[in-house]
Amino acid sequence: MVESLHHNQLQEVLSKWMGYLKHSKRYGENTTNSYHRDVKHFLNFLSDYTQDVITLDELAKIDALAIRSWLAKRVGVSYQSTSNARSLSALRSFYKFLDTTLSINCPAIFAVKFPKKHHHLFKALEIKEIEEVIALQNQNVREPWVALRNKALILLLYTTGMRISEALSIKKKELNEYIKVTGKRSKQRLLPLMPEVREVIEASIALTPNPYNSEYVFLGQKGKKLHRGVFAASLLKLRHQSNLPKHLSAHAFRHSCATHLLDNEADLRSIQELLGHASLSTTQVYTKVSKRKIIESYLSHHPMAKK
Repeated sequence: MVESLHHNQLQEVLSKWMGYLKHSKRYGENTTNSYHRDVKHFLNFLSDYTQDVITLDELAKIDALAIRSWLAKRVGVSYQSTSNARSLSALRSFYKFLDTTLSINCPAIFAVKFPKKHHHLFKALEIKEIEEVIALQNQNVREPWVALRNKALILLLYTTGMRISEALSIKKKELNEYIKVTGKRSKQRLLPLMPEVREVIEASIALTPNPYNSEYVFLGQKGKKLHRGVFAASLLKLRHQSNLPKHLSAHAFRHSCATHLLDNEADLRSIQELLGHASLSTTQVYTKVSKRKIIESYLSHHPMAKK
């Protein structure tokens, strides 16, 4: 196991690679941590696969069969193809770093093809469903300030399309007509903050206990920055209690924002900028969602289609 390795050089290289991802590649914390976990998972697998302690010299000798075996094992424990594709990207990144810094070259890493991705069509919430989630906050939690905090967070996610990690990182001093958000790979973008949403957020701040004088907008029960898992758990609880859609999640509000904008004829480029997508092809997934909705509506309402 990697945790039991005593090869200091390998541990040092892993640490330097993490620093490279953060400072040179400017990857976000979530991406950096995911890449680190993926490579550690691979090294742990290799230790079992070879029945030996993994060293830098051993890493140069890895063949394509070992890599495919690792990916196959991940599929066997329910890792999705998208997760495996990211893991292979992480491994390639690590080996490129090894090649650049230590001249450790392993062609087998780049001979393995990426798993074919199965594109998942995002499910948007209906506006009435979003309104219901907001209305039910007072029933879902005991403390009024938590209900108002959740309402403010939901409105922010839905009206701006920002990621939950971006929303939870917002500081009070950043609440203006526009909010500067730092997304993936430290890419910044300006998002408009509707006056009515800002009013709810400010009311939430005024009601929230803040024993540590935190600079963040959304706080948890202990006065520290709200953890995304806490908000996710509250939505899950609400979903079970109120028979809400299975796809209710923090990310569903972001999907809903994009889908509803597209339904109201906003152009793809604008939506791309709003969501902070690096590629327009990522944003184009929402056109498939919108087309599917049109087809479903047609089949439900056309007189001949209902026969």
